[in-house]
Amino acid sequence: MEPLVSVDWLAAHLRDRDLRVLDATIQVTKFLFVPLVRSGRRDWARGHIPSSAFADLFSLSDRQARCPRGSPRGTP
Repeated sequence: MEPLVSVDWLAAHLRDRDLRVLDATIQVTKFLFVPLVRSGRRDWARGHIPSSAFADLFSLSDRQARCPRGSPRGTP
């Protein structure tokens, strides 16, 4: 996955008042060919970009949707 900004840009702008950094990582592993998906919150809590917040895709997504980690209902 390509980053939205470079590491150098982020380092230079990390203290900007209007910058918000969100980490929405999910962890996908395989167990006997079955994908296991979990939130990346635990890894974020262990270490993250200073002043970043964790955006939990599990709580923000519609679990009843055909694609459960897609956009919540009513959003494009």
